[in-house]
Amino acid sequence: MNLILLRHGYPIANIPADQRLAYYNAQEKAQVAGDAGDFQRLIATAEKTSLTKFLEMVSGNVGADAEEKGLYFFERIKDHL
Repeated sequence: MNLILLRHGYPIANIPADQRLAYYNAQEKAQVAGDAGDFQRLIATAEKTSLTKFLEMVSGNVGADAEEKGLYFFERIKDHL
């Protein structure tokens, strides 16, 4: 899954330990019942977390070049995250 995400320009989706059971259940539901909705939502949430952390790291460098490092973008989307 993470290889596919990386190949499409997304960061790795880290599933926290306290969400592993939900991850396995969602994965089983997608494979057995053909309903991938829970799995997609879980991965989308993990991706949102990863992207937010990335933007926070990149925009954390304040200074003359902060705008070029993501602060400009992060400030405009943070209310939607």
